[in-house]
Amino acid sequence: MGIWQMHDAWDHRAEFAKVLCSSIPGTIEGPYPEARDFLLRKRGEIPGLWALCAAELERARSRWPRLPGNIPLTECFVLTALSLDEPMTRPPAWSVGFESVGSFWVHVTVEVVGDQVTGHSCDT
Repeated sequence: MGIWQMHDAWDHRAEFAKVLCSSIPGTIEGPYPEARDFLLRKRGEIPGLWALCAAELERARSRWPRLPGNIPLTECFVLTALSLDEPMTRPPAWSVGFESVGSFWVHVTVEVVGDQVTGHSCDT
């Protein structure tokens, strides 16, 4: 078993994303094909990831008064990370990471199982 990560981020500025896959399950020989396929599909679904995570991002933003609440989420955060839990399950357990923009930094990780958001955590 092994956990892999990308060397270079996917830069999708028009979609407010600079994504690095930071946890890709696999073996010593490389990522599992199903893990790689899952994350590569997510690359084409960035607007959908924003929509999926919007409610949790609003909850996180409401906790931190230094994050402006009167602007679109895409002006407050950048989508920066995708991770897939090890061991891989059906449906998959995975997460989407967002970093705040501006002088106050917070990283919000939105946890997902299949296509259902299960919560979020914040790191400052």
